[in-house]
Amino acid sequence: MASEDGRVVGVHRNTGERNGKRLDVLCCIVFDIKNGKVIDGREHFYDLYAWDAFWA
Repeated sequence: MASEDGRVVGVHRNTGERNGKRLDVLCCIVFDIKNGKVIDGREHFYDLYAWDAFWA
């Protein structure tokens, strides 16, 4: 998805297994674009608690 103010949103899903833990979290990254280049990117997690528990 893209907006007229120079932002693009990429939606994705992170999955994985690590030390007996499973991860399945929806995420998005909001990119700020200026002059055709990415100048910033912020990742947002649907379930931040699941993300933190997986990496703890």
